[in-house]
Amino acid sequence: MPLDSYANLQKSVLDWLARPGDPLVAPAVPDMIVMFEEIARDRLRTRFVEKTITITPPANTNTIPLPLDYGEMREMWVDTANGRRVFSFQTPANMDTNLWYISGYPQAFTIEGLNLRVTSDTGDAPSPINLTYLSGLTPLSDTVTTNWLLTQYPSAYLLGALSYAAPYIGDDPRLQVWLAGREERIEGIRLADRQAKYPHGLVIQTDVRNP
Repeated sequence: MPLDSYANLQKSVLDWLARPGDPLVAPAVPDMIVMFEEIARDRLRTRFVEKTITITPPANTNTIPLPLDYGEMREMWVDTANGRRVFSFQTPANMDTNLWYISGYPQAFTIEGLNLRVTSDTGDAPSPINLTYLSGLTPLSDTVTTNWLLTQYPSAYLLGALSYAAPYIGDDPRLQVWLAGREERIEGIRLADRQAKYPHGLVIQTDVRNP
């Protein structure tokens, strides 16, 4: 069975459980997939989930709703006549008590709940703002039949779903094999992503600004 769609993934899980077409087990397979997707979303923060968008802030406010699929910030900037001007992250306390005292401080942002709060040298929200962020893993469903993880690493999906099968069908001696396989695939994906993004290795660089 090719692992190329949500429906075929469910069938493969049943086949690997030696329960093809089992009406007692089949309804639980989507739950097994969902449980794996939860850990995959949190642990597989790869280049495949990076998005870049442009947001125009609402008028007369420095609070901007985050994208609905926002997971983690990579970079935030505005384009100026002198090139890209990057925002720096600050704690809410620094945003409230320190930044406006520092003349010429670059734009800064903090995250409060489901919103961005931004400031610039004048305390106004610049417009437009560009974000590069990690969007997470789009869950599979009857209408979303594939995603980047199923396309690029179908074995991770299969092993991940199977690793949650034993609590439903009872003790299964294969559980440790599936669990170990899931962890091996997750770590392999993370390593491959680091190598793709940093082909010459990580470099330590001090945080300095040109005069």
